[in-house]
Amino acid sequence: MQTCPCPRCGAALALSLASLHGVRCRSCGYEGPPRPEVLERLRIAQGELSRLDQRTRQLDASAQAAIVRALRTRWGAIVVLSLGVLPFVALAVAGVAEGFEEHPGLPLANRIIGVSLTWVPLLVYACVGGILAAFVGRARRRLLAASAAIPPERPGEPVTCAVCGASLASFGTSPIARCGYCAADNVVHPAALRQAATARSFDIDSIGATTALRAREVVSAASHASAMGVASVVGTPPVSFFAVLALLLFAKAVEPYIALAASPTPRYAWVATKRGKCVGLIGERDGVPQAHFGGNDKLPNPMTLDTLPPRFAPSAIVGRTMRLANGKRGRVVGVTGAPVTNREQLVLDSGAHGDLPGACAEE
Repeated sequence: MQTCPCPRCGAALALSLASLHGVRCRSCGYEGPPRPEVLERLRIAQGELSRLDQRTRQLDASAQAAIVRALRTRWGAIVVLSLGVLPFVALAVAGVAEGFEEHPGLPLANRIIGVSLTWVPLLVYACVGGILAAFVGRARRRLLAASAAIPPERPGEPVTCAVCGASLASFGTSPIARCGYCAADNVVHPAALRQAATARSFDIDSIGATTALRAREVVSAASHASAMGVASVVGTPPVSFFAVLALLLFAKAVEPYIALAASPTPRYAWVATKRGKCVGLIGERDGVPQAHFGGNDKLPNPMTLDTLPPRFAPSAIVGRTMRLANGKRGRVVGVTGAPVTNREQLVLDSGAHGDLPGACAEE
């Protein structure tokens, strides 16, 4: 708030362009014009304001809409984000249910990591949504601060116009009040007034520059707030999806190097294929045995078997010379567990890693 000394007692008097000849001192009761030098500054500012386009002091339809959005809960956004999170919640619940099922021979570490991975997408969604919501909140606070009226310095004092300092009359239920003196639009909602600094005031000596700056700031803040609002609703699901996909690809890439214990369960078997004798992960579907060859796209995957072959544990491969799906060859020096794919990984003496299912014996 702009002030000047009282001509009688020197106390601070509130100024506005609407009261050039009528200031009142609360301390000594003085009523009348301010000191001549202050009055001259006010007259110059008043003349400068009269030469400005009135529209620069008013909020256009897009800015008003952005302000209204910033002041109320957007149920549409909440509904969209709630629908977007459902697949991630379903995956997390399914992971927990899977974790409680019996998996004979599967190491506990693999089970824990496997269940934890199903919660990663939900956590990613929450983090992405939270980060975007924070940006939206920051953009809306900036908009409210740029368009807000000047809050009162003391309880009971009137809210004043950010352009000319005039007191704003009762504005009813509308969050936007138009100044009766300079026709500037001011946001008078309590949430906006909380964003405006209490020390904020109109500038007597450069009212034209500050008015233009305020107009540009409001337009920029309204555009940014609207864009961030749309981004938070439209962007959260796809950003979360691609973030989860990137995490899974990263996990798959580092999986061969995670030295977890291999399962002792005999669930692999030698299967005769067009590429020789290869290791298949044995399962059944509708009572029919099948062999799965992991990521080996050179073999039928899965392959239906006539009979259930004798199975062996992953450790039975150690010491054999094998050819991985990627063509790398070597003697197997170790087998590790794989929490992402749940397929054991072979470690060759050359340092190469690869899935146990789909690896073939070197004759």
